[in-house]
Amino acid sequence: MQAPDEFAHLDRAYGIAEGACVAPTLTSIPRSILELSSAFPPKIEAQRRIGADDIWQFMHMPLSEAQHNDVKNEAANMYSCFPYLPEAVGIEAGRLFNAPPAVILYLGRLANLIAYLGVVYLALRLLPDFQLPLFCLALTPMALSQAASASWDGVAYSTAFLFCAYILKLAWDPNINSLQAKHYATLGVVVVMASLCKTDVWLVPLVILVPASKFRGLREKWAVLLGAVVLALLVVAGWNFVNRENMARWVTHIQEWRQISVSDNAAFIYQHPLLFLQAAMRTCAARWQEYAMEFVGKLGWLVVRLPQWAVWLYFGLLGLVALTGTATVRMKAGHRVVCLCVVAVASISIFIGMWCAEVPPDYRDGVLHGVGHVPGVQGRYFRTATSLLMLRNNASACGNSSQRWRTPRRRRLV
Repeated sequence: MQAPDEFAHLDRAYGIAEGACVAPTLTSIPRSILELSSAFPPKIEAQRRIGADDIWQFMHMPLSEAQHNDVKNEAANMYSCFPYLPEAVGIEAGRLFNAPPAVILYLGRLANLIAYLGVVYLALRLLPDFQLPLFCLALTPMALSQAASASWDGVAYSTAFLFCAYILKLAWDPNINSLQAKHYATLGVVVVMASLCKTDVWLVPLVILVPASKFRGLREKWAVLLGAVVLALLVVAGWNFVNRENMARWVTHIQEWRQISVSDNAAFIYQHPLLFLQAAMRTCAARWQEYAMEFVGKLGWLVVRLPQWAVWLYFGLLGLVALTGTATVRMKAGHRVVCLCVVAVASISIFIGMWCAEVPPDYRDGVLHGVGHVPGVQGRYFRTATSLLMLRNNASACGNSSQRWRTPRRRRLV
């Protein structure tokens, strides 16, 4: 009946449906929706199974927007309104007909799922090859669970897939001999979209994969890369500036409620980078099986586990489609280095973000003495980076795509 922090995301989207892109300090939420969220507290699936009878009453309860409460939502309010737009449209459709609270929830979920599938479909159409690995990755149980929830993670995943697909199209589509103004404009739009979704900004260096021959020279290629990086940083910094009051409230909230200092935690990484790196490596070594479970399918509020055989079977499937293909020329070493560097930086950024937001002062002392892990990291966070690791053989097929794509249609079908 829920995904992690789903009702907090629902409240954020509800405020956006009312026209508040930058969330106010207090968001007006109908009491009926608050009753729905309180009826399904976090990890309720670990206590009992949820059935239709539990939801039925909320399918007939009047929305009654006149009866509302003003709620705080510090964690979700710091996020951009962009990934909440599909859900906000679904919520607004329900509000027009004064739909019951459960219907509002399901309309938001349905809108997110439609957006996810639509963007993934567009990414598959843009890819010059290796659609099957992305298809399998996008349809993992965990990805579909997030995409069909009120969380914004599905929009973030699909946007990352679209960003990767468009850059790979620019790099290896034989129909693009040189980049035109329309390509630069589309790239700018995709960079802005990705920059408004969590850490997708780390995908910008993938522009390096586009051959210099498609620009007017090597200097122009590096200028475009620098421009994309600057655009991404401007979007991130711009949103944080516009939303600075909510960011400050979130920092104050975790400092007062959980005694966590973001600035002190960030300073620790700056002062002890090797110790932090060791803690991250210990975390991966100790929790890799849990990360694998969360990557493929740990549903609900991360308490409903799929059978282990299903998890490893799915990893076998992902490996199979990544390592098999029609490639005749292997991916160049430089391309692999770029992908691995992007994956490494994106992964490290996850550990840095969770360290800054989750670690209390006494926890840092343990890391200073060579013990302790980085808390809060979940396997589903690595979904974006994993898409690059699955390009191993199939991406090399694109390196020789000019020959393969000239093959007569009848022969290709055979």
